[in-house]
Amino acid sequence: MSAPKRLVESGDSWLLPLDGFQVSRCCLDFGFVINIDVDGEFFEIRIGATLQLKPGEAGEVLWTDPESDPAGTAPAFRLVHETVTRAVAHKDGALEMWFSDGSRLWVDPDPDYEAWTAVGPGGLRLVSMPGGELAIWQPE
Repeated sequence: MSAPKRLVESGDSWLLPLDGFQVSRCCLDFGFVINIDVDGEFFEIRIGATLQLKPGEAGEVLWTDPESDPAGTAPAFRLVHETVTRAVAHKDGALEMWFSDGSRLWVDPDPDYEAWTAVGPGGLRLVSMPGGELAIWQPE
């Protein structure tokens, strides 16, 4: 599957070019990191703010901050090997992702810090800026 290297603007959001690609790795340091294999190149999403994860239809919503509660992020590792079905960067700085197992991940913007960053193939980069707006660099 070949992914476009550019974002697609859709109203008050940008669609990330991740639909149909699989989460290959999650890791944890001072943030929660999701790596998605996009045709042999990595698209990395680093979450540094509170993340919300709803595992499927009947699951209970997990709220955790990877920096202050690293152990609380353990349920989010279930995303490894799941396929992204939709990924949206909202212009207000929020991130929303859906996965093949029915899970939904959400990160709100942070008033003081970069809530999340995403780096993709070809120089694609998004940053949820402090206060809730997006900084975007698209490949040529």
